[in-house]
Amino acid sequence: MVCLEHGKKEPHPRVEYKLIPVTEFSDNATLHELLKLVGTGKLNQQAAQAAAWHLANDMSWEELASKKYERVRAADTPYFSRAQLFAAQNIVTASKQLAEAEENEPAEPRSVRDRVSSR
Repeated sequence: MVCLEHGKKEPHPRVEYKLIPVTEFSDNATLHELLKLVGTGKLNQQAAQAAAWHLANDMSWEELASKKYERVRAADTPYFSRAQLFAAQNIVTASKQLAEAEENEPAEPRSVRDRVSSR
């Protein structure tokens, strides 16, 4: 699971939320593909979060690298490690490639007869 709206308060169990299709939230095909990858459960959570904020909130990699947890009586801790940001960049690249491949696929699969007759 990733947050798509940077800066909003943390979700709270007493607040009622409405689930909407991602297509109602954004028309960014790369973000759609990222969320499919997140759904597999195979991505590093922090890397996926950085990728999501980069795509959904137009946050630069520099902005993401400078984010810190501000803690009372403790040193500020970075949100993301260098390795997580590197992984996030790779995830965004893969998501873009998947979105481009999806865009280039025909809307309806051609029948065998259509493929044979077009030769």
